[in-house]
Amino acid sequence: METAVKLICIVYQGLLMTFFMKRKLNCCKGGRSAFWITVAALITVGMLQFYSPGFLASFEIRLFNGLLRFTAPLYGIAFLILVLFGAICTDNKWYIPVFWCFVLVILTGMTTTVMTHILSFRYSSLWVNGGEEYLPVRMMYALLCNALMTAVLLLLLKNKSQNYLLTPKALIPFFVILPIDSLNLEYVYSLVQYTPGSMTLLVINIGCFATALLTVFVFDHLNALARKNREMEQVVETIRQDQKHQTETAEVYNSILRTQHDLKKRMALAETLLAESGGDAGKEALKLIGDTQILHQFITGSVMIDALLNTKYTVMKTNHIRFVYNPYPLSKLPLEEGLFSVLLANILDNAIEGVLRIPGREQEDSRGEIILTMNRNWNNFLIQCINDYDKTQVQQEDGVFLSSKDSPEVHGIGTRSIRKIVSDAGGLVDFSMGETQFTVDIILPMTDPDHLES
Repeated sequence: METAVKLICIVYQGLLMTFFMKRKLNCCKGGRSAFWITVAALITVGMLQFYSPGFLASFEIRLFNGLLRFTAPLYGIAFLILVLFGAICTDNKWYIPVFWCFVLVILTGMTTTVMTHILSFRYSSLWVNGGEEYLPVRMMYALLCNALMTAVLLLLLKNKSQNYLLTPKALIPFFVILPIDSLNLEYVYSLVQYTPGSMTLLVINIGCFATALLTVFVFDHLNALARKNREMEQVVETIRQDQKHQTETAEVYNSILRTQHDLKKRMALAETLLAESGGDAGKEALKLIGDTQILHQFITGSVMIDALLNTKYTVMKTNHIRFVYNPYPLSKLPLEEGLFSVLLANILDNAIEGVLRIPGREQEDSRGEIILTMNRNWNNFLIQCINDYDKTQVQQEDGVFLSSKDSPEVHGIGTRSIRKIVSDAGGLVDFSMGETQFTVDIILPMTDPDHLES
């Protein structure tokens, strides 16, 4: 009976530990296959350690030495399996899975120690090894340890899991505090074996356990603050882009007004010359009108998008970048017009920057190309932007493409802003790197009922 309970605990803990890592690290890669392979590997290691206590002994990390320990705590190989699962199946840095596996080891041992201390008030025979008369106590001990550990892990899962932004330097205090706290608790536990039933030692024991939990909660809180700071940076960048776009729109509008005013003056002068005399004077009048610089205009059906495209085209023309726009009527947009302008401005700014960062571009006949396509397929709005780039100039951090700007504080804010706008709209975005071209594909739902097609 005892063997059956322990085997059930091994299987249960394999599921519990993998489930915790999957949820806490937001494991989105590998799907179900990676999850079940990890569970099977943990169960296999647990079985081998159960049936062959000396198996892989040199790899074991034995931090706690209670007689009736948690049935299958995390040993060395199991620890490495979970670290690999977290590192492969998430976009987090390698040290984040290591940290959470480290937390699992600490909390597993602490759960065992606290539960042993609590049960010592009623069952001092816990420290007597062997004997059928202790079977119900050992079974109850194993079940209660599993129940307490489950409650602790579910409590830790209450915080929403996302990519972690803390640096390795910020993790150092946690890697120091948690082991110290666990060693203090282990020392107290060693005293309990000589004085079972001591309420003072129990309070100290629970205090160490609570301190460890609070330390983990502080880690989650600090990461939440870092995430909020990142979100604030994105908001500031969105506002900056909106102000920039408004300025550009005003400049384009003033340019059109100046052109219209200049054209009217030239037409009036041409009429005067034609009225006074024909022939050569008429030709001169036509030349005056022909010399008027007409701004290249994009007509999309949205005044703001027209102004944006005209402004970005001017930047591209100045830098000798070829711009190909596949026109599509934009009278109906999947987002509010200002927000859509910010999204499109970020896309084109990143594309322009990508082209400008190509080494030796000035010496080549072809100085880069940007292709922008927008169209609608049923109730989805599609945006695709392809630009020439140099692959070595693109950086990635936690799966996020970073720009190559000279200011580190603005790294990746453009791409993060694109991701946030698309995510908030319920759409999808994909950044793909080719050998010579970088592609952004975006799908946005047309959620406005007036925009839906039957």
